[in-house]
Amino acid sequence: MSFPTISAADARRFLTARRNGEEPQDPSVRTQILGPEEDWDEIAENIKDALAPPRESVRDDIARRGTRAGRRFEALAAVEIHKLIPQHHPAVADPTFWTWLAIIHFRDLIEWRYGNNPKGSHPENYGVGKGGTENFLYRLWMRAEIAHDRGSEDPYHLARMGDIDFWRSHVLRQGYSNGRQFARALARFQFPGGPEDKPTLTIDEIRKLAKRLKAARTNLIVEIMDQDRATQFIRGEWSKLPPPAEGAEATA
Repeated sequence: MSFPTISAADARRFLTARRNGEEPQDPSVRTQILGPEEDWDEIAENIKDALAPPRESVRDDIARRGTRAGRRFEALAAVEIHKLIPQHHPAVADPTFWTWLAIIHFRDLIEWRYGNNPKGSHPENYGVGKGGTENFLYRLWMRAEIAHDRGSEDPYHLARMGDIDFWRSHVLRQGYSNGRQFARALARFQFPGGPEDKPTLTIDEIRKLAKRLKAARTNLIVEIMDQDRATQFIRGEWSKLPPPAEGAEATA
């Protein structure tokens, strides 16, 4: 086989049964004959092994603070997932592959990340709904894929910057996966000093900038911008917004 898949409908039935306390029938795994052969079960196990140390490093903090520790885990996990998923394989463009990966191999991880809610994590985290783009594994992989800077000494330095709100709301949901240089310029603008330094804009400010950038895309094609042009454009749009209010909340 080339790669395994689980449909969103089968995943929904499986997750709903588990949420209702029923003994679910295993979802139907189908094979997509496309791309080179890979041992996907072994790859999944390698990912689990790679994620064990970062997961352990935030274990106590997850229990106490939850969100901040989860953000730190995601920054580390995105890099490890991207390293181990075969590059340019057709599987990465198929949402049903990511649903298979989440359902078959990473239910424990997803439930842990979202607090082990007795009712279960939201189905979107398994790729059910919204075209599969909210799948937890896919989101982390795409974060590192967009940020991956092959010309840098540390190709993943941008992937470690910011939290899931920045990447999910202001990059992935804005469709910047096709405008990698623009997305990287936005990350550098918001986090010029690196992952541990204070971001340029507060939560409220980055949201306002994101709305302005979205509106500007009706007249501009950001996908063809190089890094310098993207940086100049982002700074220019920010300069047109009203000055920030005092005491605004900073983004993590």
